[in-house]
Amino acid sequence: MKVETEDGKNYEFTSSAGFVFVTHPMFIAYGNDGVNYTNIDYSATIQSPEGARINEPTINVGPAQTLWLKVYRPQRLAIDGETGTFYDLAGFKFTPDIPNGNPSVGKCDALTSTDLEMKTDTPINTADPSTMTLKWDIGAKCYSVPPKNIAWAPGPADFDIQVEPSGPGGNSAQKIRITYVS
Repeated sequence: MKVETEDGKNYEFTSSAGFVFVTHPMFIAYGNDGVNYTNIDYSATIQSPEGARINEPTINVGPAQTLWLKVYRPQRLAIDGETGTFYDLAGFKFTPDIPNGNPSVGKCDALTSTDLEMKTDTPINTADPSTMTLKWDIGAKCYSVPPKNIAWAPGPADFDIQVEPSGPGGNSAQKIRITYVS
């Protein structure tokens, strides 16, 4: 990356791509068996006091069920000299983060998935957008396990899909609501 300061000095340095996200990871479908999925309709809206907003999907998960999420990869803008405008980011780690609750589970590192399919950042393909599938055994690996041993209470909870580079750098997250059903 090249930077020119106000006093006209030029600096060039390398850095992690963690700070260049221009899109969040966006989930597009979910299911409980890895075969049958429910697509998310982002055009469906409901009215709220603030105006129209996206109608959040109802994602139900039982204590022994696995949640499968299909997700668009996050993107960055093309760097000078690259073709195209946007690039899908490759090799990132996806981790569920459950920040709310008292006490909260926090990041569930046991379910971290690393994108091993896409080896390098790739120009987007608008005709066939790049996705990856996350498999989360939330009840078995995040709740009621050491060191926190937090029980998962029935009802809705906010989860984040945290996305981080494999090296140092920032992260991006997309919030989803998952309802625990007993």
